[in-house]
Amino acid sequence: DHPATYNGKKITIIGNLSAVTELGMEQRLIVESDEKYVRVVYCGGAAPRPGTRVKANGIFNAGTLYANAFMEKAALPLGIPGFSGLAAVCVLSFCVICTGMGMKRLREEMVKRRG
Repeated sequence: DHPATYNGKKITIIGNLSAVTELGMEQRLIVESDEKYVRVVYCGGAAPRPGTRVKANGIFNAGTLYANAFMEKAALPLGIPGFSGLAAVCVLSFCVICTGMGMKRLREEMVKRRG
């Protein structure tokens, strides 16, 4: 991709925080996303430590994201290997629905047998 195509556009990136440099109230961050590094400038609270999964959104210009929001990207506590957080929620929901349907059939069978 060509970074210049994003100039002046509001974007969101999610990635791993690689480096943090503090310059007064300004934080200069390097975020690795999709095997590419993006410079992020953020004026706000303390930045997380390098290695943390983060989400930043703001205006991209001249190869730098000027973030108006920067936060730690919390992982869902549903660590299912091989699934993203959303996929894990979908799989678990499907299992709950199937189990509920199975329990309903079991109850119906027990009622028929008591008959």
